[in-house]
Amino acid sequence: MITRFFARCSFSGSLSEFLKPFPLLSVTPVAYLNTSDHCFDWIRRNTPRKPTLYKIPKAFTILNEEMIELPNVKASPLQNEDIVKDIISSVNMSISENTSRYFAVVHLAGKQFKITTEDLLMVKTPLYGTEVGDRIRLEKILLLGSSQFTLIGRPLLNNNQVYIEAQVIEKTLEHPKLWFQFHRRRRHKRMRVFQDNVAVLRITDIRVNKLDDNF
Repeated sequence: MITRFFARCSFSGSLSEFLKPFPLLSVTPVAYLNTSDHCFDWIRRNTPRKPTLYKIPKAFTILNEEMIELPNVKASPLQNEDIVKDIISSVNMSISENTSRYFAVVHLAGKQFKITTEDLLMVKTPLYGTEVGDRIRLEKILLLGSSQFTLIGRPLLNNNQVYIEAQVIEKTLEHPKLWFQFHRRRRHKRMRVFQDNVAVLRITDIRVNKLDDNF
């Protein structure tokens, strides 16, 4: 194509002077080439961004007329002690009357359960060392309450304060779980059956002792 172009054109002078006006045939430095990466960078720099919404905290937007000066209020310790004594006395009175049904939140086998008397509790644990009919004591008690008061542990309640008893009703395996794997056209079939140990407990007794002054 170049030879035909030269044959049809008539020019006077050297070949370098003829090729000078044509930028496609001249040698261009590599540093000035526009590659795709440079185009993307240019697009990123010149693309308008989404406006950013800056939220000023409320603490820095309080006006002078909104500020209120409060005096240094200090509660007397005698008043707090009186309130605590009144609460303890009212709780002890409700415990002595025993007119409501207790409920509790216990930690057993890595989970928390809300229980009350005569509840059936299914736990995924083998309960080694126990047999059907044995009675066990639940010691990790997080909360105990009734319709009149609630005792919250930090994180657990004292074992001398609360007593919860359960009876082992059944020790068996849970419903089987199937795991099946199949690859077509490869003669690959695998099936597994999983069954965890399960213990069924019946909550037989929930008792709470009266609170002392150091509770």
